Amino acid sequence: MNLFDLPVLVDRFSADAELFVLSHYHRDHMDGLGAGWRRGPLLCSPITASLLSALDALPPQTLRVIQPDEMQEISVAGQTLCVTALEANHCPGALMFVFECRGRKIIYTGDFRLNHHLRQKRTLLAGADVLYVDSTYASPEYKFPTQEQSVEMVLQAVRANVEKEIMLAIYTIGKSRILQALFDEFRRPVYVSKEKLAAYNAMGYGNLVTASRKDAGFIGYSREYFDRYFRWTRERNPSNCLVIYPSGMCTGVRPREGFFYVPYSEHCDWHEFSEFVEMVAAREVVKT
Repeated sequence: MNLFDLPVLVDRFSADAELFVLSHYHRDHMDGLGAGWRRGPLLCSPITASLLSALDALPPQTLRVIQPDEMQEISVAGQTLCVTALEANHCPGALMFVFECRGRKIIYTGDFRLNHHLRQKRTLLAGADVLYVDSTYASPEYKFPTQEQSVEMVLQAVRANVEKEIMLAIYTIGKSRILQALFDEFRRPVYVSKEKLAAYNAMGYGNLVTASRKDAGFIGYSREYFDRYFRWTRERNPSNCLVIYPSGMCTGVRPREGFFYVPYSEHCDWHEFSEFVEMVAAREVVKT
């Protein structure tokens, strides 16, 4: 993205710049960023900074933290760049950014889902010159329940199948609201890989997960595992196991025996996307 013709890179780390900005810790937004990266300074949320330190061993001196609802003035190429961060309602630590310089305003949403908090920021967001907006599900066929409704669907499914082994399709970073709700009600963590355990510890959610099957109340594997490798067996079959699959991609999905598909999304559906674009009323809209 062109940020006032300043040497600033957002969610891109493979070239040189005076300032780097990371919206959230998902690899599709981290091109060129990983162990050994030393350019800096990199602006991100406290949770994202913790993940970068714990999982990628980025040294603290390369990181510059900004809190949600905080504005910082940063000198870049002799210009004052005002950066305001907003909670993006995506994965833990995800931020949306409002950049202002020389009387112009650019908004970069990263991945986000519209909620009440963002609607309350209408005055700050409105009237942007350019809006770079997440369009993952920006198509009329997508209509999602609220995240609260989707979480309740998961809880109802678990309550109705408490005698079964419950398996969850989860990301390394994301779906934490579901894990939190399960822990709050059943007081048992989710079994995850050591990689996921390290990530949840770094985010401050280590109590929700465990690497010990003995201590787990639920089993968590990646979505890819269930899409590509999972097979029913005599010991693990739909009569004694339920796979809960929460994703915005569940819309119109083909039913699969023993699977409970929940339209839980951390991106806007078509209605929310359209509402946000209208609310910002930018002169130029760039879908990302």
